[in-house]
Amino acid sequence: MQQGTQPVRFKRIWENIYDWMDAILFAFVAVILLSVFVFRVVFVSGESMQNTLFEGERLLISDLFYTPQYKDIVVVVRPEDEQEPLIKRVIATEGQFVEVDYDNGVVRVDGVELDEPYIKEAMDKTGAGVLQVEVPQGEVFVMGDNRNHSLDSRMIGTVPEQYILGKVYLRLLPLDRFGGVA
Repeated sequence: MQQGTQPVRFKRIWENIYDWMDAILFAFVAVILLSVFVFRVVFVSGESMQNTLFEGERLLISDLFYTPQYKDIVVVVRPEDEQEPLIKRVIATEGQFVEVDYDNGVVRVDGVELDEPYIKEAMDKTGAGVLQVEVPQGEVFVMGDNRNHSLDSRMIGTVPEQYILGKVYLRLLPLDRFGGVA
């Protein structure tokens, strides 16, 4: 009897190995498809979003069914430099009128001063006057939370929506700051 059970046992072991390999391969393909078409992980580089985001943090972003809205934190690329992603906050969307009043340190959208508790410090360009921009159709006006150290729409202009890589939904690392980002 023992001789007859050896091949059956051996067959079960190979069936288990095959089942595990099948499950691992399926999981691998699912992760690849999700990361390509649904979610991406990006790394924070620089200080332009302090005190909301810090250098080295890992963020989960997605552009699936995304429409830009005020206060969203997004990852964008500039049309002339698609290799360097920038993480910024949406200040205004298409058709809105933005005023960046350097002398008073405020930003207005459609004449309404924004309440911005997330900025690190007031803008430091006294005497620079007021920058006025009407956001074109299909574009957004973005700014960093650390206004004095941010390359954003004040310098690079508005960003076409097709250059938004995605909205930031979750901070993955460091683990002590894991969670949603506002």
